[in-house]
Amino acid sequence: MRGRSQRSPQVAKDDELEKKHVELLKNSPAAQAASKELIRAVANQSIDATVIAETTRRITEMRASPEGREGIAAFLENSNSTERRERM
Repeated sequence: MRGRSQRSPQVAKDDELEKKHVELLKNSPAAQAASKELIRAVANQSIDATVIAETTRRITEMRASPEGREGIAAFLENSNSTERRERM
């Protein structure tokens, strides 16, 4: 017997996977690709000033892109709609 207990991997139910899949399809393909590139770039690295600067640069680029601005506007519009409904 080993000193540490082994955990079995969690298995998601099909309906949970489908919900997540539908959520992901709503996102910008460019943003998803950029997110994957960022993860690959910083994976297994210590969080230092260089990694923070690179992460900040990449996120800023995506947010400043036409797709990024559109996504932020849509998010804020939805948030504002929610706030208006709550006040009523």
